[in-house]
Amino acid sequence: MGNKAFPADGDELATLHNGYTGDPNATLQTFLITPMAVPSGPDVRLLGFERAVGNGTNSTTATFMTGTIDPETALANIEAVLAPSPTYTVTPTTRTEGTVTIHGFDAQPTTVVGDPPGWSVEASTVDQLGIIRIKRIDYAFAKIVPVFSDLPPTLQTLVLNPDAIAVNVGGLMSSIGYEYGVSSLNDSPSERTHLGYDIADDFTTASGKLSALLTTGWNTSEQSDVMYFTSTTTPEVWTLDEIGGGTHLTYDTGS
Repeated sequence: MGNKAFPADGDELATLHNGYTGDPNATLQTFLITPMAVPSGPDVRLLGFERAVGNGTNSTTATFMTGTIDPETALANIEAVLAPSPTYTVTPTTRTEGTVTIHGFDAQPTTVVGDPPGWSVEASTVDQLGIIRIKRIDYAFAKIVPVFSDLPPTLQTLVLNPDAIAVNVGGLMSSIGYEYGVSSLNDSPSERTHLGYDIADDFTTASGKLSALLTTGWNTSEQSDVMYFTSTTTPEVWTLDEIGGGTHLTYDTGS
């Protein structure tokens, strides 16, 4: 993509902006659906990514920092690889965030819903840095129904007990979300997991079951159709709601 050298060491800048040491690419590789597009070049660093499965969607969004780029040239190179005609219908996009103009494109497959995936790509420059955001959207039915095994093994270990609690309340998994790092340079870094469940019981019955499981170390607050259980020692939050004609339970590790 014609990247130029970073104005500072690339690893130092990436650590500064995503807030985490180590290799975030290794975490991303365990979570994404192959293939996932990654910009090429010696100065590319991963800033953060988001993963969402359930509620009719399956998407992975990764944000990369690069050396200086021309956004439109970078987009043309990426489009040629990801979204060739006539397999895709491509729509250019432009938006602004403050004084920054962000160019992009949305690529929808011309085939029936299934494979290949859709793509949404954006590119911009901030100071001497390039920012490229690539989102892959999968449409195949088998890929939009979340199961616990969709989580990487390391995350399964971390949320195994919360999942057991949700199952004991009568929950059937409906969504999985994961956020790591940042999606833009002015964001605060995060690393959090969201698990969503549909509950067969009514709100009153479900709240009684959850209250019996979350006792010591949890503060409870309640509104007419929402109950929150907030940990006194960690950023964890459980939310039970009765919105949209059903009962729902969400577990959030916080950040």
